[in-house]
Amino acid sequence: MKINNIYDFFYQFLTNRGIDLDRNGVADFELIHSGLLDSFDLMSLLMEIELTLGCKLNPEQFIGKNKVSELVELLAKEQGIGDNP
Repeated sequence: MKINNIYDFFYQFLTNRGIDLDRNGVADFELIHSGLLDSFDLMSLLMEIELTLGCKLNPEQFIGKNKVSELVELLAKEQGIGDNP
């Protein structure tokens, strides 16, 4: 899997929830501070990450990570993915 695939996952997840988002702006999207996702959405995100990307994260790993790019970095590290798009 490549980093672009992870960004595509987040883009699909967010737009499927009715969030109007440009594909190029997904990296800077603020998951919590935007106020567009509730706690159920965030838990759903954790489950979707595990089911779709095959990476299990615990809620504590979300602490301090607000932007999509921060979670992508964490997921890439967890999966041993380099910086190749």
